[in-house]
Amino acid sequence: HSSISTQRQLREMEGKLESEKATHRDVSAALEASRRRSSNLQSCLEEENRKHQVLQEQFRSKELGLQSLEQQLKEKQAVVSSLSSQLQLHRTNSDSLKEELTRAQAQQAQLEEEYNGCLKEVGDLIKQFQ
Repeated sequence: HSSISTQRQLREMEGKLESEKATHRDVSAALEASRRRSSNLQSCLEEENRKHQVLQEQFRSKELGLQSLEQQLKEKQAVVSSLSSQLQLHRTNSDSLKEELTRAQAQQAQLEEEYNGCLKEVGDLIKQFQ
């Protein structure tokens, strides 16, 4: 009776051992799958970090380009402002010269009229002395 009991215990222990082995295989397989996923995730993370680095460099480059363009824009705005001031000065000078030309033309017309009048008087005087 004790040998049957011992055999039964032995079979139970073998069953438990097989069950433990199966559980161990399952756990080992799950652990290996987790390691592969972890390795894949690590590779993905490294790739994303490389992409992030490239994007940061591109961003810095674009930022420097933008700063350069902003500086060029400021310089061009200063040139436009200076040219606008010069243009206004030239317009003022032009208006002044036009006014002066109009006065000079009027004076010239008056002087020509006086000159023609004088010539006529001289002509009349010459005729009187002839």
